[in-house]
Amino acid sequence: MTQTPEQHNPEHHLQNPNSLSYLIDKFLFYCEYEKNTSPKTLENYSLWLNRLVNYIGDMDVEKIKPMQILDFRMRLTQRDLSKKTINYHIVAIRALLKFLIKNDFVVVSPEKLELSKVPPREVHYLTEEEIDKLMAMPIQHTQDPLQLARDEAILWFLYGTGLRVSELTSLERSNIRSDSKQFSIVGK
Repeated sequence: MTQTPEQHNPEHHLQNPNSLSYLIDKFLFYCEYEKNTSPKTLENYSLWLNRLVNYIGDMDVEKIKPMQILDFRMRLTQRDLSKKTINYHIVAIRALLKFLIKNDFVVVSPEKLELSKVPPREVHYLTEEEIDKLMAMPIQHTQDPLQLARDEAILWFLYGTGLRVSELTSLERSNIRSDSKQFSIVGK
């Protein structure tokens, strides 16, 4: 059963309908039920946006100024958060602002909030020796031939396909097409 934002947070009727916290709850509800945003993204948006509320206060969204958001970004920097993590906060704020504009609030333009330049992520590959050590791990942990075969199959499957462990554990028999030796998986 779908809950309305008011059922989700029973204190909504007591809050200012223009308050940041009230509208964050509305935004999270919108993301969950209309945009089908992943639970982890919702959890992160909630964390990052509530950090903003804790910093600038539960003020009227139409009174938030770009300099307050810059001050918030500076505060995050002082807490030794990485540029990438700070960018996640800014992305969440931008998404909230776009939602508010879409709902006829007069707020800071999301385009005014720029993201920091972050160096590209370095990809580290395993050496052939490291791969050999990894593939030899099952025999060091079990002598049961069935468990050994299972563990080796799992490792070779992960290595050969590039799947994440979570993707492998969510794989169902119905996702496997044995006739064509293919499978389908919904990733991250």
